[in-house]
Amino acid sequence: MKEADERYTPRWIFDTLNLQFDLDPCAPVGGIPYAPVKKYYTEADDGLTKKWNGRVWLNPPFSKPKLFMEKFIDNANGVALVRLSQSQWAKDLWNKADAIVFNDKTLKFIRPDGKAIGIPQVTFLFAFGKQNAEALQNFKEYKVR
Repeated sequence: MKEADERYTPRWIFDTLNLQFDLDPCAPVGGIPYAPVKKYYTEADDGLTKKWNGRVWLNPPFSKPKLFMEKFIDNANGVALVRLSQSQWAKDLWNKADAIVFNDKTLKFIRPDGKAIGIPQVTFLFAFGKQNAEALQNFKEYKVR
């Protein structure tokens, strides 16, 4: 995994969503301690080769999101935090998601050493499933599509 991929979702996003997730297929070793996730796969587990069930939380590696995003779209139940690229998976995600919310450029991810770091791109939250789409309404700064 590239060093730039080691950026974890900040706690406030999980707090705002107020959801319990069944799976995080892109978790660091030991998981994210504050993430409300019942089960996770690390890079060593290779979450792409495992079955995904239930509500999925996905913050895919920025260096290789394609296969994770395609599997997330097929799963059709969960929330993903991702930056977009000009790609078929991004088009599919945009067109098929039940809800989308824009994240401000000031979003800071958490590095393995605990320090917060921004990225130069904007990110979006995409939701599939009614409860997940409703949870995006908790983000008040931008209108949910």
